Amino acid sequence: MKTQLILLIMLLTTFVCNAQFQTQQFVDNIPSLPDELCKIKPETRETFVAQVKTLKDEINDQIKKMKSQSKVDGNPAKENAINQMASQYGLSDEEVQKMKSNKKMSEADKAALADKMMMQQTNISTGEIKNMQGMSEEGKKAWAEAYGAESYTMAQSSQGISEQQKTGSNPGELAQQLQNLKSQVDERRNNIENEYIKIDTDPERMATLQKIGVWNSKITAMTGVDVGQGYEMDSIASLIKKEKEKYCEKYTPLYWKVLNMQYADLKASYPDYIRIADLNRMVANLQPIKIDTPIGPEIEYFKYIKNYLSRLSGAFNYVLK
Repeated sequence: MKTQLILLIMLLTTFVCNAQFQTQQFVDNIPSLPDELCKIKPETRETFVAQVKTLKDEINDQIKKMKSQSKVDGNPAKENAINQMASQYGLSDEEVQKMKSNKKMSEADKAALADKMMMQQTNISTGEIKNMQGMSEEGKKAWAEAYGAESYTMAQSSQGISEQQKTGSNPGELAQQLQNLKSQVDERRNNIENEYIKIDTDPERMATLQKIGVWNSKITAMTGVDVGQGYEMDSIASLIKKEKEKYCEKYTPLYWKVLNMQYADLKASYPDYIRIADLNRMVANLQPIKIDTPIGPEIEYFKYIKNYLSRLSGAFNYVLK
């Protein structure tokens, strides 16, 4: 028995490590930025962009598969959830069938079902809740004290133990851990996104593009009219070329710096996304009705990979033709 248990643990460990290795291997296979910045050859640029597009298509396919696997409506997970509700709230076969059918329940059926579930869970009817709306503050306080005493007595006489007691987990603590970790991850991503926005909304950058646009319009207006303006056209063309070079030399390094920041965060964030998914499952398992969550690469991390690849595909946006 001990040997079988060890083998099982080894198999599970191997499976988890392989799944992690495949995801991280995908990230490792993302092409690095070329050595050239603004002097890059067109064929080198096209090859790089094509590689990124291939990876982006692949990650899109993975996201679609995970979304398909995570659908609950119409699959056994939905039926399992209804069966749990039936067992927990003492629902009749007729009530269960109404919930499982695709037909819309009447308002009367919904009200009756809600009242039954409320009584089963809290020993309070929906009618009592409605009556409380007309109570004075003193009346509400007296009712709450009476209800609290009754609830305590019911809890003390119960022979079952909660999922929280079984796992030793506190739902509040788990939820706080989840919120804290998500806040840290979101803060890092928002900081990186703000760096992209700074470049995109830089007034000097937009003024440069406007200046180049005006010069191009002048050349277009002169084209086809030979009144000795060839020298002026050549002069303007030279100005445009120099301005484009300055534009690329300033903004491409800035953009690539943010790309490197995001790639470093992408690689470092994998354990955080896995932990967030684990905490989500733990919190879900502490709820009265449990629905199995899909197992596999975590979709939110894959979405982050997609976001980075989208940014990476624009690595040469500041190389003006």
